[in-house]
Formats: sequence, C-alpha cells, structure tokens
Amino acid sequence: MTIKALSEKAGLPYSTTNDIVNGIVSVDNVGLGKCKAISDCLGITLDEFFDLYNNVIKIADGAEVVVKNHRYYFKTGDREKYLFKANDLTARFAREAGEWAYERIKAQEELDELTRGLINDVE
Repeated sequence: MTIKALSEKAGLPYSTTNDIVNGIVSVDNVGLGKCKAISDCLGITLDEFFDLYNNVIKIADGAEVVVKNHRYYFKTGDREKYLFKANDLTARFAREAGEWAYERIKAQEELDELTRGLINDVE
C-alpha cells in the first residue's frame, strides 16, 4: 500500500501520514486517533502498530522480534536468529513467530537442563 493510498483510506492528510510512516515525527507526538486510523487501515491493533513503528516486538524475559533491513529476527540476549522477510503478510504473524521461537528455545533449555540432571545422576 502506498502512503497516498494509506492516507486516503485513513482520512488523514498525506503529509501527516508520510511523516508518521517515515519516522519524521514520533508517534509519541501524534494523536491517538491518527494512530488508530492508520492501524485500522493496516488491519492491526494499536499495540502492533506501536511495536512495528518502534521496530521491536517485545515477547518475554527480554526476548524480542526486531525488524532490520526488511527482515524479522528473533533476539534473546546476545543470540539473534533470522525468522523471515518483512512484508504485509508476515507483519501480521511477526508476534506469533517470535512467541513460537521463544517457546522453542525455552523448551530446548529445559530439555538440556533435564538431560544434564540425568547425566549427573548416572555419574
């Protein structure tokens, strides 16, 4: 969707929409109604809109999905893993993909801990 089409669909001036989309003005300085109009047009919640605007989707325990170079990455601590290319479709699933990656890592850590415990019991 172009900025022009988004501004028309949201009922906002092109210059306002352009400034928000391109980060010229912070969403902290934009009325909630304007943010809501844009998020509605994109089919996402306000929380998702603010996450995408900030290029970070918080998951849990410091884990997050970050957007860089039109790609989504799952990040926890100093580890970072490529998830998928960012586009209109994947933007709707970024949070779920991050939560899935987080759960997978946690499950692996728990399995590793259990395995270490069993090995120690045998020794």
